[in-house]
Amino acid sequence: MMPALNNGSLVVVDKQASPQKGDIVVAYSDYLQSRIIKRVVAVEGETVAMQDGKLSIDGVEIEEPYVAYQNADNEACWGEYEVQKGSYFLLGDNRLVSVDSHVFGSVDEVEGVVLFHIF
Repeated sequence: MMPALNNGSLVVVDKQASPQKGDIVVAYSDYLQSRIIKRVVAVEGETVAMQDGKLSIDGVEIEEPYVAYQNADNEACWGEYEVQKGSYFLLGDNRLVSVDSHVFGSVDEVEGVVLFHIF
């Protein structure tokens, strides 16, 4: 999740909060068999796609100031994915190396929203 979070950062999580687009969340990935920390980029009913490293939601290109230039994957391309009811589409900010919803699909359950971190 660099540059928002560094490896080894401690996070404080609100387990009662309802995740919103743009929030950094903790979720469990069945694919990775572990907890992950990623950013919510889309919610149920939205269609997500990536073309030449640019994220679009419902056909509209989204500005992502949290993705640092050196962490962007300007060649990333994947087709449209519709986020299912009750699910979240999560992407890491370090797009060059992130294993996230573009690999394993949306997640049904988020454990909590990251309130702040301690480096």
